[in-house]
Amino acid sequence: MKESPVNIRGKLKKELTFWDLVTNGLIFIGPASAIGIFGVLDAKSNGAVASVYLLATAVMSLTAMSYVQMALAVPKSGSIYAYAKTAFGAKIGFLSGWMMLLDYILIPAVAYLFSGIAFNALIPQVPAWIFTLCAVIVTLGLNIRGIKNVAIFNRIILLAGLVVLSLILIFGVYLIFTHDTPRTILSPFTGIGTFSPHALISAVSVAVLSFLGFDGIATFAEEHKGAKNTLGRAILLCLVIAGFLFILQSFVGGVLALNSPEYFRAHPELQGKAYYSIINQGMSPILSSALALVKAFGASCAAMVAVTASSRLVYGIASDGVFSEKLSQTNQNFGTPVLAVLSSSSLTLIIRPLS
Repeated sequence: MKESPVNIRGKLKKELTFWDLVTNGLIFIGPASAIGIFGVLDAKSNGAVASVYLLATAVMSLTAMSYVQMALAVPKSGSIYAYAKTAFGAKIGFLSGWMMLLDYILIPAVAYLFSGIAFNALIPQVPAWIFTLCAVIVTLGLNIRGIKNVAIFNRIILLAGLVVLSLILIFGVYLIFTHDTPRTILSPFTGIGTFSPHALISAVSVAVLSFLGFDGIATFAEEHKGAKNTLGRAILLCLVIAGFLFILQSFVGGVLALNSPEYFRAHPELQGKAYYSIINQGMSPILSSALALVKAFGASCAAMVAVTASSRLVYGIASDGVFSEKLSQTNQNFGTPVLAVLSSSSLTLIIRPLS
């Protein structure tokens, strides 16, 4: 009899390198995430946007250190589910797993929606839902074909995004040191007018949302081929890189902002476009279009990583017999939990119209 290509409670393939883990984490976060909420944070912090991300990075480092320790103690793909189950028992683990699963399902639903809208803004003749559907199909195919394919594709998109972001930041720093700027060079750290710790902390509560996703690296605990501490090192480096990029973006934007924090508070409809206005008017519309394009692709990739993470969470829970045993099956050729991937993608598609 021909051997079935599916193994019950099969093992995931160990294919990811250290840099693959970091890449997946950065794609999930989005290196340019600070750009989208710059106006909101500028209004909330009275212009101290760089200080907001300094404090937010410090706060998130505590969470990162916790993940490092938990990943060392419980190197399983179930992430929070596995950690909570080991520490507090099956019931708490089950509840924690469901909470994380909802998070990982909602994130790609919104990301796919954003991707479709972003591509539609670039090519209005094509409906947004077609772009969204194409993104789902392509990323689903990559997910089923194997985690290494996901990492390779993400590496290409991340590199393109970092190139565009670097051009924006280099151009911005050049303008700061060669031209008269709307704000002083220290204002992104001290704010405009009286420094307010209360306003700073209020803005930090929003800024930490930019880091959503770096914990997804922990779901790949059974798929990396490095040492036991590789996962923890990847989580920490991902946080450091993201934090540095967010601080630098905020510094450039905080000096070159075309309007005051008071103006943004009075006109909340302009907050989301604040950074894009800086790029369009102070730099180049071409850079703005390039940023929109890589962010559209980046959103699809972030959704893909989120679906991958949720499928590994489902796989981990099913391996313990909590979910159907079929969800812990892996394809012999690709080493992926195909049914878990399909289930996660299906739930994302169901939720997407409600997002």
